[in-house]
Amino acid sequence: MHHIVHDALAKGRNDAVENHQQLELARLDARQAALWDQAMAGDVEAAREVRAIIMARCRPLGLGERGTRPKTWAPRTVVLSAEDREAIRP
Repeated sequence: MHHIVHDALAKGRNDAVENHQQLELARLDARQAALWDQAMAGDVEAAREVRAIIMARCRPLGLGERGTRPKTWAPRTVVLSAEDREAIRP
């Protein structure tokens, strides 16, 4: 009996968390839509806000979690053969 109650409570909690996540993602979508045209027109502050919104959306979706990329960025040199350069030429 204890397991049935425990499982029901856990499912209820999971459903509540998922519903809240969906609500927050919808709010972020609306906020981004309101700023999108300004950001694409070159408004730097609107572009920063859009970037922050995108990053905020990534967190609950589990995208870009800590530890998935190096803490420091270092430039890398990529050497392409003539054949590779020809293949990517428009």
